[in-house]
Amino acid sequence: MQQYFEDGISLFVNEASVMYASDKKITALPETTTSGTTPWALWGDDNLFCNRLIDDLKNTPVLSGATHMKVRMAIGKGFEPYLRTAYDPASGKETLEPVLDNEVLDWFEFNQTHQYSYANIYNMLGLGLSATQFVITNDRSKIAKIHSPDISMVRIGRKNKQGINEDIYLCADWESKGGASFNPDYQVKIPLLSVGNEYFDLKSRTSGFEFAVLHRLLLNGANEYPWPLWYAAHHWVDISRSIPIIKKAFHKNQMAIKYVIYVHNSYWEKLEAFKNAKDDKTRIEIKKAKHKEINDWLTGNENAGKTIVSGCYYDQVTKQMIKEIEIIVLDDKFKEGKMLPDNAVADKQILFSILFNPAILGSNLLGDGASGGGGSGSDIREAFLVLLMQMESERQMNAQTLNLVKRYNGWNRLESDSKRLVFRYDTSILTTLNTGGSLQNAKA
Repeated sequence: MQQYFEDGISLFVNEASVMYASDKKITALPETTTSGTTPWALWGDDNLFCNRLIDDLKNTPVLSGATHMKVRMAIGKGFEPYLRTAYDPASGKETLEPVLDNEVLDWFEFNQTHQYSYANIYNMLGLGLSATQFVITNDRSKIAKIHSPDISMVRIGRKNKQGINEDIYLCADWESKGGASFNPDYQVKIPLLSVGNEYFDLKSRTSGFEFAVLHRLLLNGANEYPWPLWYAAHHWVDISRSIPIIKKAFHKNQMAIKYVIYVHNSYWEKLEAFKNAKDDKTRIEIKKAKHKEINDWLTGNENAGKTIVSGCYYDQVTKQMIKEIEIIVLDDKFKEGKMLPDNAVADKQILFSILFNPAILGSNLLGDGASGGGGSGSDIREAFLVLLMQMESERQMNAQTLNLVKRYNGWNRLESDSKRLVFRYDTSILTTLNTGGSLQNAKA
């Protein structure tokens, strides 16, 4: 062990870490956003932009399904610890040895790392931001627990004069309990570890037992809160959401009328029963009976294709042919499938924005107009592998947390010059039939 000083605080670190110790901080810019006076930076002008993102995620089928699908593909069977004993740079192939250390395995089990990984990556993909809460042991020697909070409850503290975010704030209901200032009855403030210097920052803390880190992949122009990838297609999300509502309203309120039948007065005048009727009530009953007879003749599956024969004559006064009975088939102004091409285009744009190939779901969606045919097995397999590679950034975000735990908890005692403790996701991938099986395990 060696000793060094950061901000006047004595730290003890192992020899493998001390070479990276520094009391200098990376330059950061102070807060430039002047809107609002709350201790936390507002997420949107009303601090409720996150709620609107969640509402879109919840109510847009293609966005919800593709986001969950990407998360499931990214984490596979979940994080597992391995000792890397060899690495071939040419092929990128690693030789991994399972970790059988009970302390490490118990920690993974107690912290339900599969659920943690799912929540963390979902928050990143769906909302652009994720966070991890840490709780350390009473003797400050270990990180005991990690947790990925409901990101809708998280707000980031405003930067200090040095441009550092020092805290995050949690509130169960920002809309009604947010307020304009910190209120411990409704909000919780958690110290935020220094970005890029989390381990040394945590080691230097002498008070408090709960801390947090933020996960943000890209912040260009976004101040504190990044936009999720899919927000580039948020107008298409509006379209994708609106079409089912329109269709539902139409089916609920439509009048399903197939025919309009005109019966000329001359027809009734020739009808013997009608002419001999004693009163208007009887004439009305005759008309109703005839209307029912015509309707029964035309409708029903067994009557499909039937015809009806009616007389007509030439009116000398109007110089027109008069049809005694005329049946007009109404045109369906809202034909089945109308608006579905618009929905397909919106779904395409949403999937493109989040880099999701719909072939994975057995759907093409890359043709002209509505959905194309289902993808082949090769399409599905290759699309899966490409997306798996794309998810490395999100997987590394969770590896960042576990690397901090590894170092703080002293798990690097398992390492040597030829072995390094690493964390990999176990996943199953589709293979071609000539491999002798349909699935193959892989480490990502």
